[in-house]
Amino acid sequence: MALKIGINRKIRLILSLPESKEPARIEIDISQDWETSPPRVFCKEHWVKRDIDWHVYSDRSLCYIYDREWADEVLSVQNLGEQDRALYLSDLLLTFVIYLLDRHCLSEQLGITNWIWPERPHGREKAEEEYRCQLREQFLRLKARAES
Repeated sequence: MALKIGINRKIRLILSLPESKEPARIEIDISQDWETSPPRVFCKEHWVKRDIDWHVYSDRSLCYIYDREWADEVLSVQNLGEQDRALYLSDLLLTFVIYLLDRHCLSEQLGITNWIWPERPHGREKAEEEYRCQLREQFLRLKARAES
């Protein structure tokens, strides 16, 4: 792939969360293996719950996308130009991170103590199984559309 990203590049951003109407300061850590492992994202806002059930690892990084899903998304845009590929993947990352952080902030504002939104199951095997089902369903929808 032509997109060149240096080893361990860090990007700091302030996001505007659309539902909770709060800012969120994040740090994105892009490593050399970014094509197969999603960039690590950290948010140290006081309302981020440090709990795997809230999609936050013990090192405080966010679990915003399943690794294989990220790798498949990178692969799906490999034929785009460098700028279009970077824009697509940046948008994907920020969309998922904003969704996750908005849920954290809303839960703080509304007093929600348990994760109540759709999610992938915990554990690699269960997440992989659900991801494969999702891909199969997408394929069957596309096939049905093509046949009609």
